[in-house]
Amino acid sequence: SAPWDININNISVINSEAIYAAKSTIPQDGFDFNYIALNKIGINISNLHNCGSTVNLPNFKIEATERCGITLYADGDINIDSTKIAIDTLSFGSSFSKIGVKGVIGTGDFVNDKNLPINITASAQVAQVDLKKMFPALAPVIASLPPYSVPTASVSVHGTTGNTVIDNITLRLPNHAELIAEGEITDILDPDKISGNVLLDGYIRNSEAIKGAFLSGEDAKNYAVPDISLNGDIDI
Repeated sequence: SAPWDININNISVINSEAIYAAKSTIPQDGFDFNYIALNKIGINISNLHNCGSTVNLPNFKIEATERCGITLYADGDINIDSTKIAIDTLSFGSSFSKIGVKGVIGTGDFVNDKNLPINITASAQVAQVDLKKMFPALAPVIASLPPYSVPTASVSVHGTTGNTVIDNITLRLPNHAELIAEGEITDILDPDKISGNVLLDGYIRNSEAIKGAFLSGEDAKNYAVPDISLNGDIDI
């Protein structure tokens, strides 16, 4: 028989709570991946469609506050069928940080099927105030970074699980550090067979403002870090 064709105009959840935790876990300070506690959860899904393996989420929004103090959100437009997950838009983050993703990922056996498509672009900016809440143990390191310099990252890859082209991966601390990677990797999800070559280019400059992040207090006072340029490649 034909699969049910289901259409739902709207689903809403207001002021709910949820906990995801590994058994017997004692929560650690900050954001603990083994103990995620959310409150003030709000979910709104409009025009949900499901027929067999096809799921269309053209408009969904989720908000919640995690126990570390960060208010999180996610929204986007995602379409799933038997062969792929198509992400037309997906954004998630907090009041100060944002991650955006767009692209297509094939569905199936990621290790053994070498022809599953991968075409992803993503970007992120992470505010220091969020990093301090999530990883309080790193607060002294984060406090050593210039408050005006927001870490960013961007990724663009395409190809298949068997042959993945890294168009560009960029990590940047504006005015101070940058690392760019480009290349091609085969069998990227198979640790026993992975191979390829990745070109690297980058720099560290104006290090007086950031050296406290990687040198202890006395060393930061006693050592000067020169501008550094990086250019090379990695064979895998």
